[in-house]
Amino acid sequence: REGENNRVYYFINVAGNLVQADLKLNRRKNICQHLGLSHKAYNSKYKEAEDSENPRTVAFREKIEELIENFD
Repeated sequence: REGENNRVYYFINVAGNLVQADLKLNRRKNICQHLGLSHKAYNSKYKEAEDSENPRTVAFREKIEELIENFD
């Protein structure tokens, strides 16, 4: 689906922000590797989902934000 990888990269970014600062980079690299995604692409693509106005991506961001709010 269009934008699906970017949404996954966005999720990796959000999930990475939940761990200690010194573990973020390693965690993101490990998640990308586990999913078979390029960490180099992650660095340029997660922002695309963050800035996208695509209705599917907006709904995805809202669901992720809701999950994070209810996580605590």
